[in-house]
Parts: sequence; structure tokens; C-alpha cells
Amino acid sequence: MEPEEILFFKIDDYLRGRLSPADKVAFETEMAADATLAALVYRQKQENQALEVLAERDLRTRMNAWERQSPAALAPAGGRYRLAWMKWAAAALVVLAAGWWMIDRTNTKVEAPVAVQPVPQETPGKNAPKITPLPTRPQRRPETPSPRDRVADVPKPPVTPGKTTPLPPTKKTIDYAALSNEFYRERDFFPPGQSTGTGAAGYDRAVQDFKKGKYSDLLPQLRKGGKLASNDLKTKELLAHSLLKSGQYDAAVTSFREIVNTRSQPYADRAEWALALVYLRQMPARSAELNRALERIAARPGHTFYGKAKALQGRLAG
Repeated sequence: MEPEEILFFKIDDYLRGRLSPADKVAFETEMAADATLAALVYRQKQENQALEVLAERDLRTRMNAWERQSPAALAPAGGRYRLAWMKWAAAALVVLAAGWWMIDRTNTKVEAPVAVQPVPQETPGKNAPKITPLPTRPQRRPETPSPRDRVADVPKPPVTPGKTTPLPPTKKTIDYAALSNEFYRERDFFPPGQSTGTGAAGYDRAVQDFKKGKYSDLLPQLRKGGKLASNDLKTKELLAHSLLKSGQYDAAVTSFREIVNTRSQPYADRAEWALALVYLRQMPARSAELNRALERIAARPGHTFYGKAKALQGRLAG
């Protein structure tokens, strides 16, 4: 037996009071928790009541027609006998119609019961009432899924045998700070064995502190009034790099520009390349300044950082 049939008979037993008290309480608890089950019970109850009303209405119509056709046969022993016979006939026909509907419902699952056909009678006359057959229940149609449950039919591109469809390109995201760190090399700005000149011992100690990451300790010494000569290009360069490493980018830009404007080599080339790396850390806000700085270096093949500038341009282009 299909699950739908089992559920139908269980609901029918409940509506007709054939369940035990325990089963009735359990079924009503289940119905209270399941709105769909409650709706099925209500619908089946309405269907049963409608079927009984239609069967009774059809029976009355047919009995009126039989009475008009053969009034003597319907009243053999007085009014009370005829009335009792009509009640028994009506009850029998209702039971027969209900049983027929149950059998037909079991066999077809969703179709309505077939209307009970009367015993063939004589051909009625012209004035005989017209008898309308019982309507049949419409079949249940499958529920239409809601727009939320529907899956859109997405057209698929044609696939050529032996060929692989390439994936669409994805937009590359650049980590500008990491890229700046990749191109930044301390040995490019503070090469080993660099001539120190005046104040060599103090400058060398400052460079060592810089390489150890003590940028905050160096800044008071490198600025005006500090222990090192602020007019020395080496000191200015170390100050600019300390500002860069400590995250003071605008101050670092100002210091590197001052060194570039001196045109003194190798400090000017190193400051110009360091200036481009500061702009790179401030991307995308300073993309225009970065492009101009790289273009100036790439326009001079003899520049110390010509190759690195061309490589950075290629990485940014992508």
C-alpha cells in the first residue's frame, strides 16, 4: 500500500471515530504540530460532507422522478409505508455511494468516486425532470514550485570535443606594501665599505642601529640639533630612510626630494628610487606620482636603478 493510501485511511478512521483513544490523542498531537497534515484532515472532512450532500440531493431528484413515472408502485400501502420505504432506500443509496467512492479512491488514488447509476427505468415522458449526474472530483495536480524554489536554466556554452573552455580572467589584486618591501634592499642604499668621511664612527653606529630596526631612537639624533651633522648627505639619506621605515611617508618624501634636487651622485639616484618606493607604499592614492617617478628613471638607461624601475613597471602592468 502506498504512503498516500495509508495516510488517507488513517485520516478517514480519525474522522469516523474508529481510532482508539491513545491513537486519537497521538494523531491530534501530530496534526497540531504539522500544518500540512491538519490541512489534509480538514480537506478530507469537507470532501466527505460534500459527497454526502451531493448523494442525498441526487437521490431525492431520482426519487421524485420515479414517483412521477409510477406513482401507484411507490404507494402500495399508504403514506406512512411509502415514507418509511423512501427513508430506507435513501440510507441504502448513501451507503452504497460512499462504499463505491472508497473503492474507487483506493484504486485510483486521486480520482473521485463514480456516481451511482439507478436501475434502468422506463423511458420518461417529455415532462420528466432532467437528472443531473454527480460531479466528479478533479484530479490533484502536482504543486507548482514557487519562484524561490525554481532553478534558473542557465545556458551552457557549446563544448567542442578535444578543446578546453578557458576560464574568464580574474582581476589581480596587488599588495602594494608587500611589493614595496620586495623591491626595497638596504644594501642598495647602504653598500658595504662606503666611504664615511667626517664623523665616521657616529654614522656607522647609526647605520647599525638602522639595520637593527631602531628607527625611533635614530630620528632625534639625525634631525637638526642632533648628534650627527644634518647637512651631510649621508645623514640626510639615513634620516629619510628612518622616516620611511617608521611610517612617516610624507616626511620621507620631503627628505628624499631634497637629496634628489642636489644632483649629487650616487645619493640622487638612490633617493629617486627610494622616492618611487615610498609612493608605492601609498598606492593607489599616489599613482600619478609613482608613474612619473618610474618614467623618469626608465627614461635614463644609465640610471643606477634603471633595471629595477623597468621590472617594477612590468609587475604593476601585470
